[in-house]
Amino acid sequence: MSKKIFVTGVSGYIGGEVVMRLVKKHPEYQISALVRNEVQGNAVREAIPSIRTVIGELDSKDILEEEARKVDLVLQCASADHATGAAALVSGLRSKSPDSPAGYYIQTSGTGILGDTPRGFGRPSTKVYDDVTDVQEITSFPLSHWHRDVDQIILDASKSDPRNEPRIKTAIICPPFIYGTGTGPIRKRSVQLPELVLSSLRYGMAFTVNEGENVWHHVHISDLADAYILLIEDALSDGAEKMTWSPQAYYFVENGQHKFVDISKAIAVDAFRKGYLKTNEVVQLDTDVVQSLRGPPIPGHLIWGTNSRGQASRIRSFGWKAQKPAVWEYIGEAVDIEARSLGLLK
Repeated sequence: MSKKIFVTGVSGYIGGEVVMRLVKKHPEYQISALVRNEVQGNAVREAIPSIRTVIGELDSKDILEEEARKVDLVLQCASADHATGAAALVSGLRSKSPDSPAGYYIQTSGTGILGDTPRGFGRPSTKVYDDVTDVQEITSFPLSHWHRDVDQIILDASKSDPRNEPRIKTAIICPPFIYGTGTGPIRKRSVQLPELVLSSLRYGMAFTVNEGENVWHHVHISDLADAYILLIEDALSDGAEKMTWSPQAYYFVENGQHKFVDISKAIAVDAFRKGYLKTNEVVQLDTDVVQSLRGPPIPGHLIWGTNSRGQASRIRSFGWKAQKPAVWEYIGEAVDIEARSLGLLK
C-alpha cells in the first residue's frame, strides 16, 4: 500500500524543495499539501501534478487534524513558531485508528534556538552545540528561546498515551543559515543571505552588526532537502527504521560555518566588482540602524548579529554528506538575484 504524507509549507522555500525532490525520487508516495488559496493550489499542482492540495492555514485546526489522521507521516515546513498548528497536527496523528501503526511527525525548527549573544550583537561566542552530546541541554532551553515552545509540543507528542504505546514518533530538523536557489513551485529564496545582500545594495554599502564577528553554521538548500528525505524514507520503511526518533531526534544539518563579517566582505567585493556598489568596504552599524534596514517580523540584528553554532553529528552518523560547495561559492549568485530585483541588473 502506498505511503501517505501530509505536508505544510509546500509553497515555501524548504517545503517546496523537499517535496519537489521527494516526488521525483518516490513517485509511489501519496502526498497531500496545505495551501492558503486556490492560486497557490494551481501553482503547486502545475509543478507537481500528482499532489493533492487542501485549502487552509495553520489556524485551520479541524482541517489539520483531519488530514493528519489519514496519513502515515506529517511533514511540517510552514512555520517553526505556530503552536496552534503543531498541536492540531499532533492531535490528528494521535487520533489515528488504534489498529494503525504509529504516525510520524517531522517538524521544521531552526538553529535560531541557539541564538547566543554572550557579549552583545555582532560579537563571537565560543559555544558550539552538538546535536548528540548536547541534546539534553538543547531540549531543556527556556521556552523564551526561538522555536522552543513549538519544539516542546513535538517533544511532548512522542510521550506514551494512556495505553503505554507511542502513537507518534517525532523528529525535529533545525536548519541553520540556508543558501542557494530553491526548486520549489513558489518560493525559491532564503532569508538571511538574500536579505543581507538586498539591504546592503539599498544602503549603498555592505555592513555588519557591530563588529560582525558572530558565527553561524550554514547549509545549501539541496543538502538540507537530502536530510529530510533520509528521515522520510526511514519513517516509511515499514518498521525497519534505523535513524533516531523521539525523544532524542534533534537534527542539525550543516556543512560549515562563517563569520558574518566574512560574508559581508564577500558581498562587498562581488557587488563592487559588478558595479552595484561604489566601494568594497564594509561598515559597522549599530543595532538601531540595522533594525531600520530590516524590521519585523524578525529584525536584522537578530538574523545577522547573533551566534548559532550547531554541529550536525546526528545526521552525519546516518550517512548524510553535503554535496554542494560551501556558501562562498554562492555569494555572486545571491548578489545578481537581488541586484536584478532592484533593477540594477537587466
